[in-house]
Amino acid sequence: NSVSNIANLLPSLSTRMTRYLIARYSNQADLVIAPSESIGSLLKEWGVRSRVEVVPTSVDIQKFSAGDGRVVREKYGIDQDEVIVTYIGRLAKDKNVLALKEVAEIDGVKVMFVGDGLQRKTLEEATKINKDKIIFTGQVPHAEVQDYYSASDMIVTASISETQCLGIWEAHAAGKPVVALEAPGITDYVEQNRNGFKAESIKKLCEYVSMLKSNKGLIETLSEGARQTAIERSQKYNTARDLAGIYESLL
Repeated sequence: NSVSNIANLLPSLSTRMTRYLIARYSNQADLVIAPSESIGSLLKEWGVRSRVEVVPTSVDIQKFSAGDGRVVREKYGIDQDEVIVTYIGRLAKDKNVLALKEVAEIDGVKVMFVGDGLQRKTLEEATKINKDKIIFTGQVPHAEVQDYYSASDMIVTASISETQCLGIWEAHAAGKPVVALEAPGITDYVEQNRNGFKAESIKKLCEYVSMLKSNKGLIETLSEGARQTAIERSQKYNTARDLAGIYESLL
């Protein structure tokens, strides 16, 4: 019992120690840069008293809006009228990818996992009952990733711990709605009923996916919202410009 109790306690101690060390290190700096508003707020909650500025990472809108989805659909034998739900990123435990196996159980959709990682074999085993509805592309060249966004009807993520989730910015630049679990770094950028949906559980995430699958008009509306969001972000944020201004203020 004592071993079990210690094992249960370690994650909590590890989390508290990590937060303490982050705050201690950050408080030695004149300024801390956070990639999203929610992460900036968390840093302050953890005890960071140094100046905190939010500077998200910019994405190349022109690149991600110019993908050719037909190439990907032809490569994997996907009909143009099939609904493709895609996850793009590392197949890792910290991305909570195993939770997405439930998306593959939704009638009328195919799920595409773009990327690779230590959880791939486990995910393949967990989804083998629906293997005819799932595509594992493995790692793809960054120069081609925009084609995979373009081939998709929507992007999903079940991650519960993100600093900003750059894939959301890329998806919106590609004009694709995002369905995601509510989490720091994600809630900042997925706007309910405008460029996607935020879900409080995997069950609710699947309900949103199912709803979108049956409503192409709503997908188009959210896609337009995603494109508009990307334009607004590009006007508001410019990583190089914003960082230069911050460094000048410190000097």
